[in-house]
Amino acid sequence: MEKALEKIQYADISQWPDETHEMRPKAIRATLGMRPMSMTASVAPPAKPKEVLLLEQLLSQAYNEQVSVTRVRPLVTSRKEVKEVYFCLGQGVSKVWVFKADPKTTMQELNAYHIVYQQGIPTGKPIAYEPSTEPYPFDVALLGGVIEHAGEPYTTLLEQLEYSPEVMAKTAVHIARLIADYHVKLTAVQQSFANAGITLTRASPRKELRERLLAARGISEPAAERLISACEQLALYQVDNDVVSHGDIHTNNIVTIATPHHVTKQLVTSVEQFGVIDWGSLVLDKPYGDLQDFYIHHCRKAASMFPTYKLPFEMLEDAYADQLTKHGLVFQHSDADSLIQAALWHLYEIDDPTRSQNDREDKAVYHRIRAEEKLDALARRGYAEAAVIKTELDRLS
Repeated sequence: MEKALEKIQYADISQWPDETHEMRPKAIRATLGMRPMSMTASVAPPAKPKEVLLLEQLLSQAYNEQVSVTRVRPLVTSRKEVKEVYFCLGQGVSKVWVFKADPKTTMQELNAYHIVYQQGIPTGKPIAYEPSTEPYPFDVALLGGVIEHAGEPYTTLLEQLEYSPEVMAKTAVHIARLIADYHVKLTAVQQSFANAGITLTRASPRKELRERLLAARGISEPAAERLISACEQLALYQVDNDVVSHGDIHTNNIVTIATPHHVTKQLVTSVEQFGVIDWGSLVLDKPYGDLQDFYIHHCRKAASMFPTYKLPFEMLEDAYADQLTKHGLVFQHSDADSLIQAALWHLYEIDDPTRSQNDREDKAVYHRIRAEEKLDALARRGYAEAAVIKTELDRLS
């Protein structure tokens, strides 16, 4: 299997074809057990690139079955360069993801996926990879697991629920339970991350602001020191215990799962089961970190589909607490921690260099308004840093 992987030497996978979506009729019909049909020039697809043919060899070895790649397309929901590869497997079409990062980062991310997957959390499973602390030696890495039967991204599911805000809310509650599950399970195996060469640092307002707001607006770190220091001090007031957190649990890092309908057996997108991807941002943070990160992204997207959409954050808190109870744990509710995390995450989301200009402007307004609402609430509770942050935001705008 490694020999097949060694042959895929496209270091920049952005050069892979974006739309290899036409199937070879003869090969596909044979894969699906169908009788051959006559081939004509009008239905003959273009030849597959060498890299795709080599990928077919690798997947065939991995699944111990003849595989035919049917489509390659970019996965636009990820911050890194990722390709979604569809292929015929057995009597259906499945898929894997192919991604590329520097050798050390790829090693750490594959190791993280391996640990998370081993804990029974629905996520990607590394293909043709054994955990190692050595830099990843190949040009591309592959993920299967939950991805093989993932549906559309969670963002797309919310778009499909435009007239069903009650179902939108139901999905959010189930994801809060999923967050509780991975907090418990991953916090219990912190040493596994250290053994795999993954250093779990504490969530850092400085890092988030530097990589998002400051980077997007060309503001130097010294120029924003008062803002950063006030945010860091605000974060220090939190009292909850640290948990191993995803660190970037927005709606594009959640995938839906296709499950058979209990009567028709037809595959349908579940509104109760979800997977989590992109574990390169793992950090130690307070429980409200992931909860508020997910909540503000969910509400922003849901409101864009259903303008009067309202989801009380307490519904997520209660679901999270209930799931912890099933693990024999008690969740310590903290209104102060919740407000602090909400304020910080709205600040982080005001701007981001990866967004398009129109997207940046819309989101900047949305999150600036809500950040100030949370900061005002904190100021009423006696947190002097809240006023400093508002003043500095005005100065740096």
